[in-house]
Amino acid sequence: MVHDNDTLHDLERWAERKVLWVENLSQLQVFLELRGIMEGHSYSWHSINELIQARFDEGSLECSPVDGDILFKWNNLCDEKRTWEKKGRLSVNDAGFNMDCLINLMILPVQAGLGSEVRCLVSRNIDKPNVSTVDLWVGPRDSESPRYQASSWFMTDGDTPASESEDSEYVDDEVETDDEGVKHLDVGVGDIHAGESDKALDEDKAMRSGYESLSEIGSDEEESEYFGDSSFESEVEIDDEDVGGPVEKILDIDDDDISDFLL
Repeated sequence: MVHDNDTLHDLERWAERKVLWVENLSQLQVFLELRGIMEGHSYSWHSINELIQARFDEGSLECSPVDGDILFKWNNLCDEKRTWEKKGRLSVNDAGFNMDCLINLMILPVQAGLGSEVRCLVSRNIDKPNVSTVDLWVGPRDSESPRYQASSWFMTDGDTPASESEDSEYVDDEVETDDEGVKHLDVGVGDIHAGESDKALDEDKAMRSGYESLSEIGSDEEESEYFGDSSFESEVEIDDEDVGGPVEKILDIDDDDISDFLL
């Protein structure tokens, strides 16, 4: 634990030197350092976690924006540790992300207020062997405690741990992204639309045919009703000798009703 300003100042200067050291490493060197930490060869995960948890329980780490950010970042690193155990890598495959993780692993214990023992804890593993990482996180352990309610803002339901989130380069196996797959997908969709359109066309034809039949029947009935009592008769006389000859239209008018048409 930090006991005086001199010790705090020394730790801050040590943390600054650590940041500069990490920033001057190559990408390969950053990865190798990170792998040693994630595999537990050069980092005391559980010892650091217990010390940060103790400071949280005693109230030294408050639910303020600054302390909350420290706890949030530490819990994310714990999620990355579990992801590494399951997949042998981090949740994000990126050199910049690797460097950020390595820097946070060095300086977060100092920012959390741990003492001079930090230098030893971040460079070697003094934890008990084969300890589970399930409980590797910092926060209120009792959901009924006021501190749990007060600190719930930095552990919301919307926060997805890295171990439970999908990789940034993840590609759904069920979706074909190649040109051939897209072509097959388009053809399949086209077949579906074609089948639906053919079916709709058949139904439309059937409906049209039905409507036309009904229209013909209705028009015939109306015509018979309208012309039933009329004195007009329309006949078409075709010359038998010359089928292609002119057609003569004969209009017969009833003599009895001719007066109806005279003005």
